[in-house]
Amino acid sequence: MEEVPDEDDPQNLARYPKAFPGDEDGLTEPGKLKELGKTLFERMRCKQEAAGDSEFVPFMDGNEWDLVRWLSKNVSQTAMEEYLQLPINKKAKLSFHNNHAFLQKIDALPTGPDWKCEIVTIVGNRLDKNDKTMLEELELWMRDPVTCIEELMSNPAFKEHMAYAPERASPPVYCACISGIIISSDKTKLSQFQGDKTAWPVYITIGNISKEIQRQPSAHAMVLIGYLPVSKLTCFTDDTCSLVGYHLFHHCMSLLPKPLIATGKEGMDMVYSDSFIRCVFPILAAYVMDFPEQLRFEEDRLRAVYKPFWAELPHTDIFGCFTPDLLHQLHKGVFKDHLVSWCETLIGKDELDARFKAMNGYPGLCHFRKGISSVSQWTGTEHKEMQHVFVGMLAGAVNAQVLTIVKTLIDFIYYTQLQSHTSRTLNTLKKSLDTFHANKQIIIDLGVREHFNILKFHAIQHYVNSIHTLGSPDGYNTESPKHLHIDFTKKAYRASNRRNYVEQVALWLQCQEAIALHASYLDWYKHDSTDEDIEEDVPPTANTSTATPPLNRYTISKQPATLNLTVAHLQDHHDAADIIPTLAQFLKLHFKSCPMLPGPFDCFDIYNQVTLHLPTNRYLLNQLHTSCIRAIPAVAPSWIGQSQGSPAAFDTALVVDDSFQYVPSSGINGLWPAQISIIFRLPPQFGSFPHPLAYVEWFTPLNQPDPVSGMYTTHRSSITHRCRTSVISMEHIIMF
Repeated sequence: MEEVPDEDDPQNLARYPKAFPGDEDGLTEPGKLKELGKTLFERMRCKQEAAGDSEFVPFMDGNEWDLVRWLSKNVSQTAMEEYLQLPINKKAKLSFHNNHAFLQKIDALPTGPDWKCEIVTIVGNRLDKNDKTMLEELELWMRDPVTCIEELMSNPAFKEHMAYAPERASPPVYCACISGIIISSDKTKLSQFQGDKTAWPVYITIGNISKEIQRQPSAHAMVLIGYLPVSKLTCFTDDTCSLVGYHLFHHCMSLLPKPLIATGKEGMDMVYSDSFIRCVFPILAAYVMDFPEQLRFEEDRLRAVYKPFWAELPHTDIFGCFTPDLLHQLHKGVFKDHLVSWCETLIGKDELDARFKAMNGYPGLCHFRKGISSVSQWTGTEHKEMQHVFVGMLAGAVNAQVLTIVKTLIDFIYYTQLQSHTSRTLNTLKKSLDTFHANKQIIIDLGVREHFNILKFHAIQHYVNSIHTLGSPDGYNTESPKHLHIDFTKKAYRASNRRNYVEQVALWLQCQEAIALHASYLDWYKHDSTDEDIEEDVPPTANTSTATPPLNRYTISKQPATLNLTVAHLQDHHDAADIIPTLAQFLKLHFKSCPMLPGPFDCFDIYNQVTLHLPTNRYLLNQLHTSCIRAIPAVAPSWIGQSQGSPAAFDTALVVDDSFQYVPSSGINGLWPAQISIIFRLPPQFGSFPHPLAYVEWFTPLNQPDPVSGMYTTHRSSITHRCRTSVISMEHIIMF
């Protein structure tokens, strides 16, 4: 008899990509290795071994390296000089004694691709005071994108997060693989309070690296390849500035990816992170820019562009490269600018604020205690927090048709954020959009809008096709470049003297990259030295690992928050009137020969909270998700006014009531809602129990959801006008 795992069990919800058809079909497998090579880190180690140096060269040892890494990250050059002149550093016997020697050590480290500056001269149509045509020279700082791609490909830090064999979309390329290039650009301001300094960085990454790693700035999976020049174009008249700026953008953008033209056509042998050499064809797959930047094409209207920057890039359909912008199109656009505005018009600003204030606080949810009208600066974080509660908050305030619009648009926003899609999720995504269009006339009938000719609503019509072509939109989120601005632009600018800052920024970044590269090398060196004897020279397959849920479903502190609380205290502060009979019932159920029963003089050790490990979901990020459940009584304000006190926090959770009916990830069958009033350990006089216990107040079971909002309704469960309560094991509480 064979035990077959259940299809819906979270353990079976990982993604298992189908291997690309290879030699068994009479074809040569794409991504197939040519020969062994040496990665950058392997070359660095060989050089050190040949010279008899340690892995910390040019520094004396690991302690000095740790100091260098901290100083370069946290101390300015002026403060560095002062620090190194302190007498205590003579006892440390550092290999550098001033800032100049320190920078020489940094310059001796291997670094990333070199920067170069290309002067772009533009001839204006205005005359200067000498009646000569005005000129302006702009600096375009750039790096070779092919070298950047080669560095990403060969970085052993990405070895476990790199895909080598693509899915077949065209006839096979022998002994080669296609590297999907993702380019991102986003203009950002450098000065906060004065000046008008702006930078326009351009980043590059490869689709071979998993998007979870790409989203981490500390992983350095996205590389800065250049700064586009930003100019007010004062040598042109006002009526031509827009057109000239448009052409300047395309000219400069064509210079950045220029090395990709030949490489994309002919291919290039590169050493991958697994030390094997493959022929790589880098092809532009996606161009990520925020929605306002995409609208440059709309604002400037149709006009002649004789040589757009993508014209010579091989196999590039630029209109297929534009990706959905979740931040500006959905969170800020569809939701905040339109949906919230419509609802505010319908129910009024005061009512909308009152409903946000009335929402219960819960761990992981933002409580808008003052409403939303007082929020002066909105970010994507606030938009997402509002979406968590928006449907429930509007229930009963608007008619059924408007609530249907709200629900379908919120559903659409959530479905587009899934990390992977199936035909089922895409059909649901399309159905949500179709339902919105079927009901949107009510917004016009109520006088909220006159039409729906809205660019952002037109853009979301193409999301399903975009997902089919480029994958789930979370991999192209424009929030990632904005996070990169902090390290690659803003910090670098603050480290400069604000004059000719782009050159200084490039040099500062090169130093920081050298530090990061050496740190990554040392991590690899330590790991490689440990596992060198057990590694095999075989090409790895695409990464299919997924987060493994822990054996225990919860995490709780080792020591209780409060000790020796009496039954009377629990009854008064935790509203646990039936703690004695419910605990007695629990003991009779789990201890067949329990010699003692609880009484009014027993004492209990209680916890304030427990962290639940939520079931794995293949549609979300490949990491563990947790939720905090609190059971904290109210704290009265101090009589001298030093503390304002805090309200009680007894959170609600879902409890496994029927273990035979409940199947993970298959819905709410077998689950029952309950409010957690006390989290405690069983007192030792009653015996030993492996899990903490919880005193809960039950709600009525969840039946069919509301047909309009799709939300479940429940209320307190009672027996003879008393709340129905129980003592249960913590292992039965699974989620909120």
